[in-house]
Parts: sequence; structure tokens; C-alpha cells
Amino acid sequence: PHPLPITPAPLLQGRHLLVVDDNATNRKILQLQLESWGMSAVAVESGAAALARLAQGDRYDLAILDMQMPEMDGVGLAQAIGQRFPNLALPLVMLTSLGWSQATPDSSLFAACLTKPVKQSQLMDALTSALVGQSQVVRVAPRTALPTFDAQMGQHHPLRLLLAEDNGVNQKVALQILQRLGYRADVAANGLEVLAALAQQPYDLILMDVQMPEMDGLEATRQIHRIWPTTRPRIVAMTANAMQGDREACLQSGMDDYISKPIRLDELVQILQETCPEPSPAEADPAVDLTALHQFIATIGGADPAFQDELIHSYLASTQQLLNDLTTSYHQQDWVTLKRAAHTLKSSSATISAHSLADRCRTLEASLKDPPLGSSSPELWTQVEAIQAAAAQVQTSLAPLLGVHEVK
Repeated sequence: PHPLPITPAPLLQGRHLLVVDDNATNRKILQLQLESWGMSAVAVESGAAALARLAQGDRYDLAILDMQMPEMDGVGLAQAIGQRFPNLALPLVMLTSLGWSQATPDSSLFAACLTKPVKQSQLMDALTSALVGQSQVVRVAPRTALPTFDAQMGQHHPLRLLLAEDNGVNQKVALQILQRLGYRADVAANGLEVLAALAQQPYDLILMDVQMPEMDGLEATRQIHRIWPTTRPRIVAMTANAMQGDREACLQSGMDDYISKPIRLDELVQILQETCPEPSPAEADPAVDLTALHQFIATIGGADPAFQDELIHSYLASTQQLLNDLTTSYHQQDWVTLKRAAHTLKSSSATISAHSLADRCRTLEASLKDPPLGSSSPELWTQVEAIQAAAAQVQTSLAPLLGVHEVK
């Protein structure tokens, strides 16, 4: 009979590990995973920090190094450890999203190399093998076949994309993949920039990083649902945290789906395919319903040819003053005036069938039922900016109607 496989857990109990990764989320995931196996882990963000720990005399049973780190990558760190601490018997495990080649120089530096995202069973096997001194190097290689990019996807399935990601390296990777698929994307570095971008133009899909400064992806998603309850884009979380609780938090905040980081081509393509492009803004939500406006003018103005010009001139003049009031009252934290200006602009915009602008004013007015006290609110300013952008579209729609009844 075949011997039963050795359960790795006893070999891992009480072991002390050093984790080196510049990504805070990845460090936390590894730390939690190792602790769940009965190990303790010290996690640092750079090669320099790891060398400093070792120089202090800290002792570890094993170190897990990320390959792609700024200033000193995983290979550079492994070489530095060997040079500075030649008598230190410290097995090293490499994590890389680049894959691993048998011909890679310095492969003898590592007891194992795992390709991210790493399965728990693979990580446990690699750590166990490294700790018992198995001579055979453990490598889990990615599929040898290169991913296939459909460079025409962006043409036959066009989408307006917004990438919300504060990490410069992750931005470049995601933009490069999208470009290979025939897409371009606007970029926001935090949740506040996401809201500002949406105030300027609509998007079909937001690829939303969860952990961002100033406003994270979860809060940004909740704000999008509040400000754009019916016309919001699809929101897909990008998260390195595969823990079930974090995925549930994404969905509970209002996100539609999530993909793992580092981004896998097949997952991204599926998300893009599942996203339906919305009609253009002019088709989906015209700035002014001109048919309804003409009917209103004909009913109220009768045969007076000057009524249309008078109405539009009056509306545009009052709108400009109200926009000034919105800006001034926001900066002065005069929430009463801000609410009154939003209410007045809502009413006049609805009269001339500028329904989208009226809706944005209605949203701002509703937000001011419980105005902030003592400090300005970035979310309110985002709504003011959305009103300003919508008002500019209304002005563009009304301009051709001015002067058409003037006697030549």
C-alpha cells in the first residue's frame, strides 16, 4: 500500500517567516494566510527593510520575496542576502507574476518560485519542501502558451472605460492590456477623481481598485449609487484580496463584479464582454427635450414669435447667476443658499425640458437635507461640478434656437 501523504501543517507550526512585498494588500493576505497555518510572519515593504531586519540579528526560518519591487527586485534582494550574510541558511521562495524560466540566471538562489495568483495548496507545498530541505527545486510554472489578444475587440465591442487605480505600475499594466485589446481608458487615482470624471462624462465600465487614498473604491461606489441612481456605469472591483469577506464587501457596496489582481487576460475579457455599451449621451439623455420645449412654447407663447427668444434668454441669464450662487455658497459653506439655488435651477430647468440638469439639481437639493457642519464636503462639490457640466450642455442645445424668429 502507498504511504499516506505527510500533512504539512505540523511542519509549519511555530515557524518564523519574513515576507517582502511592496504591495500592502499582498503583504496582509500572506500574513493572514501564514498565521492561519500556525506560523508567524514579519512583513516589510522593500528589500532595504528586509536587509535591515536581518542586519539587526532577526532570525527567520524562511523568506518569501516578491519579484517585482521598485529599487531592489526579488532577485536583487536574494543576491544581496547571499553577499551580506554568507553564513545565513535562509531558504527563499519567490513570488512572481512574470513566470519562471528554467534558464533564468540565479535560479539556484530560490527553493521555490510560484506564479501569482498562488493557490493555497501550492504555497503550502512550496513552504513545506523548502523547510525540510528538499533538494529538488519546486517550481509552479504558468501555462507556456502566450495569451491571445484580440486587437479588434475595442472596435466591434466599443466601451467607455474609466480605470480607478492609484498604483502607477498597476495603472501601466492595466492600460497596456486594454490597449492590446483595442481600448483606451481614462484614469483616476482615487474615489474623488472617479466622481469628478463621472460628473464630466458618462462611462460604460469602471475598473475600481478597492484600496485608494482620500476615498477608497467602496465609498466611491456608494457615492455613485447615490448621485447617479439610474444612469450609473457598471462597476467592477479590482482586488488582490481573494478572501471571501472582502469580495462580499465589494458587492455590498454596490459593485457589480470583481476580478483579481494581478489582472488575468481571460478574466478581463469576460468582464468587457459582459458589459453592454450604453447609447451615446445624446441618444440616451438629451440635454434638452426639444420636442417638448417647442410644444410648451407653442402652447404658452401662442403666435408671439418673440416669446421663444425671451424665454431662452431669461433662462440662460438666470442659470448663469444660479451657477455663480452654487459655487460661491459652496465655498462659503452657506448650505441654505446652496440648497435654494439648486431648488430654483431645478424648477426652471424642468420648465424648459432640461430634465437631466433638473435631476442633478434635485439630487443636490436632497443631499442638503442634512448638510455638513463646519467643513466642506467633496461629494457636494462633485455634484456642483456635475450641474455645471450639464448646464453647459443645455446652453449648447439652446444656442441654435436663439434669434431664429428675428426679422431680417
